Amino acid sequence: MNIKVASIAPGTRIPFVDELKGIAIILVVLAHALDVLGIVHTFRGAAGVDIFLIASGFTLALSSTGIKVSVFLKRRLMRLLPLYWLSLLIFTLLGFLYSDGFTFTDIALHVFGLQAFAPYEYFGSINPAFWFMSLIVSMYFVFLAVRKRINDVLYMFSVGLFLTLIASFVYSYFGNTPALQMFVPRIMSFFVGMLAGGFFLSGGVEIKRTSLVLVAGILAYLVFIRGTFFANLQVALSIIAIWYVAREIMKYSYVTRWINPLFGALGLISYELFLFHQPLMQYLAPYALSNWFEISNPDRNTVVASVVVSIIVTLVISVIAHKATRLFRGQENTKTTPF
Repeated sequence: MNIKVASIAPGTRIPFVDELKGIAIILVVLAHALDVLGIVHTFRGAAGVDIFLIASGFTLALSSTGIKVSVFLKRRLMRLLPLYWLSLLIFTLLGFLYSDGFTFTDIALHVFGLQAFAPYEYFGSINPAFWFMSLIVSMYFVFLAVRKRINDVLYMFSVGLFLTLIASFVYSYFGNTPALQMFVPRIMSFFVGMLAGGFFLSGGVEIKRTSLVLVAGILAYLVFIRGTFFANLQVALSIIAIWYVAREIMKYSYVTRWINPLFGALGLISYELFLFHQPLMQYLAPYALSNWFEISNPDRNTVVASVVVSIIVTLVISVIAHKATRLFRGQENTKTTPF
């Protein structure tokens, strides 16, 4: 297959990627809402996190393989850290309402984004979503290390699987089950995104024999010890493929006039939604019912209403936070690609 696209300027919007992020955040929020409602389900909303990582690796491969390290880090960290630190401050303070608060060590680890590399009790303490910051920032540094060989399939798979293997050993040794379940399998999702971006950028991929045995051995080990270790990645890739086909089929349909912009708009604020939605649903809403409305044993309808209100509040906060952080970062490239 001979598919090749030109590299894009950093910050350029890709409508298809924005739509995927919108779908991803819907999956994540829906899964957490079902958990809060106590509904037993097999819905793999966690695959939305893998979609985020695939999308991130893909766009970085298209836009950032040739820019200076200092420029890259400034752009990426300025996009993530101000809002992350703001949400960290908010939920640290709110934690004194619905919990006993947090230790200095806990807060310090979160300030530096190291919570996912610390003992398991810090992994999701202040905000269950904050572990993602440790992962995505570390993946940015990995990208800088491998970007020159981004279209070498076996090299990329070797590095991705090797990092997964090392992380698996380390977290297993220290008994960090949350990291084993949520952090470790997602490393490969980012690499898949980079490989996809490299493929589109170069029009093909390079396959060498030197890493084949290493890739096969590591992959066999991971599958053996973890069963469906990359199950969420498989679901994420299926969703991406389904949306691509559906998007093409509906290209000239009336439905695309509202569903594509809807997914795209949610994609633009997906980072904000990801940071704020879970503590509001899982911690603050029950606290409000119990302490503000004096409903100690809410029925199902009341809990559903609290979840809906939490989602609406999250949407409002996310829109405001997105606009505020854009002003903080200054004027950005607002061009879009036709893809």
